[in-house]
Amino acid sequence: MAKPKKIEPELEIEPKEKEGANSCDILSSVMSDKENKGFHLNGHKEIYYKVPFKCLDLDDLTGGGLEPGVHRFIGPSEGGKSSLCFDIIRNFLDDGKKNKIKRKAFVINAEGKQPKELEQRTGLKIVRTPEEWVEGTVFVLESNIFEFIFTVIRRLINTNPDNCQFIFMIDSLDALTTKDDSEKGFSEHEKVAGGPLLSKRFLTNMTLRLTKLGHICLITSQVSASIKTKYDQPDQMILNAAGGNAAIHYCTTIFEFKPTTSKQEYTYLTGKHNNKLSSYENPITGKEVTIYIRKSTIQTSGETAKYPIKHNIYGKSAVWMEKDLVSKLKSSKLLQAKGAWLAFDENLLEELRGEKIEVLDQYQGESKFIDALEANSELTNILYGKVLSWMKYKRDMRKSYESDDSMEAETQSKSETDEEIILV
Repeated sequence: MAKPKKIEPELEIEPKEKEGANSCDILSSVMSDKENKGFHLNGHKEIYYKVPFKCLDLDDLTGGGLEPGVHRFIGPSEGGKSSLCFDIIRNFLDDGKKNKIKRKAFVINAEGKQPKELEQRTGLKIVRTPEEWVEGTVFVLESNIFEFIFTVIRRLINTNPDNCQFIFMIDSLDALTTKDDSEKGFSEHEKVAGGPLLSKRFLTNMTLRLTKLGHICLITSQVSASIKTKYDQPDQMILNAAGGNAAIHYCTTIFEFKPTTSKQEYTYLTGKHNNKLSSYENPITGKEVTIYIRKSTIQTSGETAKYPIKHNIYGKSAVWMEKDLVSKLKSSKLLQAKGAWLAFDENLLEELRGEKIEVLDQYQGESKFIDALEANSELTNILYGKVLSWMKYKRDMRKSYESDDSMEAETQSKSETDEEIILV
């Protein structure tokens, strides 16, 4: 029996270039070809901006906030991930309104949270029908089917007829499933490595377009158990969360909330700081949140951010900016403690009064000072800017010292090597 003839694959014949064409001409011809135009984003205007956290440590460690791209928030239940993401959404929409930029928010509610409760807690305008989704509002999509969600996001970004800037929030990555898996019975097995596969498919297709075209995607992830199987590959970064290496590699920044095993591990805040906790006389008014910067664009990976949040806050940010300001103002010497009283630095006091800001010579105790800040948003915003500038200056000085120490150590090493050569 004759052996079947081996069929060689046909090689694609390159079109002949014009005589005298150089490499630039060839590149231009390929990129401008109708069939290839959809494969690259060269020629599209790059849109860049920063959305502030309005939280001192986070704004300092991110260089002023989040830029277009994919940002991931990992942590335990009730750790503050969703609250912080909604604060970012609020700041994104507020800045758009202030600067007359068309902006909309799109939240994937894959975990089944109540939209009515979200609206009361965040103060944002939550809508659930496409007709209501106008500029400055938050559309909540109640679905956890990956293919459907991906199609909606892709079409919004690729077509974008209103020329809007979008902020997407996937809450959470762990809750997404494929259409096939959602139709299986409980006794049937789901796809192996489903989480990492979904992450890779979404991020490889959308990260470049999100970043280049000026959109933001916030992804929350729960802390997951470390169950190893024969299919697992070692992560390049040790994170107790779903998503695999793609969710690490493609994200612009990664924030990990400090895990807690019990309520005793939280640092609680009360009205009377030196007294014992009491449900009536000295109740808990908030808690301190700790976040580890796992990935950063400004070389702050490995650093820690802390900020206080206030309990029972509705209609605005839960980040207790006024409380956060007090400790930083003291550290910067802009606020000085004189016994039980607090007073501004003399130069700062003179500057504030020169700008017609109402301030007292001194305040009796931290609680009174915080009350004054909460009642005067103009004063709070001015002090926030000054403290943030001080923190940036302090960070720049530290980098300068580290650079000088490194150069000194290098010079010392070179000098010792030269001495050894001379002795030899």
